[in-house]
Amino acid sequence: MSLEHLLKIQAIEPHETKALIENDWILSFSGGADSTLCLYYLSEFARKHKLKNKKLIIYYVDHNINYSSSISNKREAVFKNAVKILNNNVKYSWHIIKKNIPEISKRYKKGLEHASSRIRRKYLDILRRQNESAVTVFGHSLSDWYETLIMRINRGASRENLNPFGVFENNLGYIEFRPLSGITREEVRKVLKEKNINYWDDPENQNMKYLRNQIRTQAPILNAEGLRKSFENFTLNSKEENKKIQNLVHKLKEETIEIKKNREYRILYNTYSNLSTESRQWYMQYYLKKLGYYAFTSAAREKLKQIPFHKPPYHIEIENWHNNIYLVVRRGQKTLNYKKPQIKNINVYDIIKAEDITKKYFISLSFGKKSVKKILSEKKLSTRQRSNMYLPLSKENGLKILQAPLSVYDIKDINSVDK
Repeated sequence: MSLEHLLKIQAIEPHETKALIENDWILSFSGGADSTLCLYYLSEFARKHKLKNKKLIIYYVDHNINYSSSISNKREAVFKNAVKILNNNVKYSWHIIKKNIPEISKRYKKGLEHASSRIRRKYLDILRRQNESAVTVFGHSLSDWYETLIMRINRGASRENLNPFGVFENNLGYIEFRPLSGITREEVRKVLKEKNINYWDDPENQNMKYLRNQIRTQAPILNAEGLRKSFENFTLNSKEENKKIQNLVHKLKEETIEIKKNREYRILYNTYSNLSTESRQWYMQYYLKKLGYYAFTSAAREKLKQIPFHKPPYHIEIENWHNNIYLVVRRGQKTLNYKKPQIKNINVYDIIKAEDITKKYFISLSFGKKSVKKILSEKKLSTRQRSNMYLPLSKENGLKILQAPLSVYDIKDINSVDK
């Protein structure tokens, strides 16, 4: 069974195969049966298509779990074997992350499996940001899809979130490919045995404290063909959704303004408010990840729905910029401490920061008085803008707004104030 055969039976479209040929690859590798077979398939695919200049990043997370010396030696032998499998068919590099998963699990009060998955995703996202066009390859098999489906049903997942994964997907703007999603774990091992390829079987896969291992034992696959058909039906429905997501991602990326100097991303608030709840959450998660923030827990992800969002140094605010209202995702200080501006040719009595304005400051209008604080609120100024805005109060009780350094707004309409 070759990769081309798998692509054919999984109905991979021509543009998806083209993306696999044209882009670099990131492989999530553990040395187990699934990721080892993926490595073999990628090597063979590169050889057949003459992709010697293809860049393959092999990504591995060391969980810092104490294994016996014999198991550690077996794992090292598998890694050496991985180099033989590649056989100079592709340019490859190793990216190894060492993390104390048991310690992280205790800190976040999550299971080892959940903590491990989050850490893998976090550092994988860092790699993907550095190689944005790369296709991320996972070794998830049909058995993994089945077990994850049962886990999600037991956790009360909604209909939209029930499908664990597809074959070729766009996830937060990154392409993900799972070549083994159409075959079971047993079929994967059978192929490796036929090709005489060694792999490492993690003893933790037999540990019954993990829910996945319990499902594996108590709810085995009874009909592989029936399961394959179910997977195809799920995938057919999700392909249409995936196309919509791709179009949405492309549209939002085009409409987002990146200001590298300030480490921030801006999008018109009207465009953002017209998105669905799911798309809004996707947008904030995607750009916060680009800035380096990862929402590990469901409580942290829930907080992303609230604007303004402040978790220093990460901030999401609504801001008035060039006379338009924008949603801003930023990494930096919540406020900026500038020196008071030197004001000349004005008979100044006092200088007040906009953020210090209280309800006792009013402006005289043709129809009466209006609170300056309310006017500033209507102008949708962010916390950072308020900290950067000075209002000089003259002896004649007139209030004039000055443009302080690095201000990104222009407010007119204010002529005088009654104190």
